[in-house]
Amino acid sequence: NDTAPTEIYIFPSTALSDLHPVLKIRLADRAVLATERGALRLHPEGAKSPVDILVLPEGGYAAVWPICTHNGCPVRPEGWELFCPCHGSIFARDGRVLSGPAYKPLTRLPLVEAPGGELHITLIDPIDP
Repeated sequence: NDTAPTEIYIFPSTALSDLHPVLKIRLADRAVLATERGALRLHPEGAKSPVDILVLPEGGYAAVWPICTHNGCPVRPEGWELFCPCHGSIFARDGRVLSGPAYKPLTRLPLVEAPGGELHITLIDPIDP
């Protein structure tokens, strides 16, 4: 699959928030995010789930918990969409539901494009399926 996310393990920083850890990603170090349909799966230490950082079709980035809100199965990028192999739900890269049975969007994490070519992603709790 040409859109399978590159996977890395990362330690969150609490420098930007006392309540929620923040992941800091240097875009220059993650060439996959410079590609069309780029997808990066992060495994933050202590997090309930991996985090997917996804290139959006209109430009920019989104960060989501890649866990289907229907039954808790992991979703995967396929083209410009995220697909749940368990029951066929399809999500947009920004987490919106495109096709059920899921009816709740994926949890989208706050993401800031910071100066110096960094993405800062705040780890908030995922929506339970």
